[in-house]
Amino acid sequence: MEDDGPGFPETEIAKVFDKFYRFTHAPIGSSRIGGAGLGLSIVKGFVEAHNGTVELMNRLSGGARFVISLPVENFSKGIESQPGQIKTNGVIPC
Repeated sequence: MEDDGPGFPETEIAKVFDKFYRFTHAPIGSSRIGGAGLGLSIVKGFVEAHNGTVELMNRLSGGARFVISLPVENFSKGIESQPGQIKTNGVIPC
């Protein structure tokens, strides 16, 4: 997922998935620090419970990019793939 907001301060990226973590300063263009500090922690817990990973990086053009990777089982006989992988050209349809 990507957005075109201000992104995340580099010093905060390693901490944003921690429970109850909130920015120490309001984001650029905002006058308040919001949230309870649980949302991204819940995302990380859910993804890891499914043996996946979640990453956060800033986009060069501005904004943030979250990448969620989940293992996929071969559930269709009609798709030629290695065990545990489905050929989808990098996109898994939802």
